[in-house]
Amino acid sequence: MRLVILSLMSVLLATSATTACNIVNGRAHGDCAGVTVNIGRTAYQVVNSFSLLSGVSEGAQVLSGGSLRVSGLADHVVVERGGTAYVSGIVKRLEVSGAANISGQVTSIFLRDGGRVAIEGIVGDILGDGTAVLEAGSVIGGHLTEVTQEVAY
Repeated sequence: MRLVILSLMSVLLATSATTACNIVNGRAHGDCAGVTVNIGRTAYQVVNSFSLLSGVSEGAQVLSGGSLRVSGLADHVVVERGGTAYVSGIVKRLEVSGAANISGQVTSIFLRDGGRVAIEGIVGDILGDGTAVLEAGSVIGGHLTEVTQEVAY
């Protein structure tokens, strides 16, 4: 009898330890203790020192001397000459006059005024006037980069 009770308890504990929290249309389902759901967006920011964008954001403008790290989702990021952005999250539109490093995902990159971008992640398309270093393993426009290469646009 003790063996049966111990077996039943271990199954119950294992089942409760593996429950998950699922977010569907902004609503939490399941074991979501300690989980918060972001239903809003942070406003567009102007960055002149260091800033971190996490969660869902309208985006940011990075001024000269500024540094931005995007680990969440941003609509539009502009990096001015002398500014730097690091994208490990998702950005829909990235305009670069300064420098950017991408290990996440960007839908469209617009290089302006000789902007420079290093890409290790996934990018939909690159347009404009600047330079991109495509690291081996990155995906540009659905195509895998086999060998690291520097490309002028």
